[in-house]
Amino acid sequence: MAAEPILVVDHIVKRFETQDGVLTAVDHVSFTVAPGEFLSVIGPSGCGKSTLFNVMGGLLDGYEGRVSVAGETVRGPHASIGMIFQEESTFPWRTVIDNVAFPLEIAGMAKAERIERGRHFIDLVGLNEVATTTAIGPSRLSTASASAKRPSHMGRLRLLALTSTAN
Repeated sequence: MAAEPILVVDHIVKRFETQDGVLTAVDHVSFTVAPGEFLSVIGPSGCGKSTLFNVMGGLLDGYEGRVSVAGETVRGPHASIGMIFQEESTFPWRTVIDNVAFPLEIAGMAKAERIERGRHFIDLVGLNEVATTTAIGPSRLSTASASAKRPSHMGRLRLLALTSTAN
């Protein structure tokens, strides 16, 4: 028996109003992703990949279709989805540990607990040697931060979504 999909994207259509008329950025896209499965969406610049990414992450509304994660319909930012964007989203003046723990700080988690949780995810991505420095590339740092950002009362991270540029 096949596992239930962790992600369901069902007939997503996203249109934008422009001064030249309606632009269809995503046109009837559907797929499922099973637990542990890896999916890539590849296409030329401007084909709707980032729009689809933002719909899946609950960052865009006003679309047709349905997105669900672990059986729950996504209707805005979702606690089970970690997002890593192509733009750097870390604070260069903060240490690695402080960047990873920042979402937990915003959520109101006590400092000792967020540092402990942040260290766990820093270790998972192999950054423990530089945890107290500020000079580190954003890719692994963003991965650790997106993974760590869920306070324990918010449930488990189910989906880690990344967007990247071919540059």
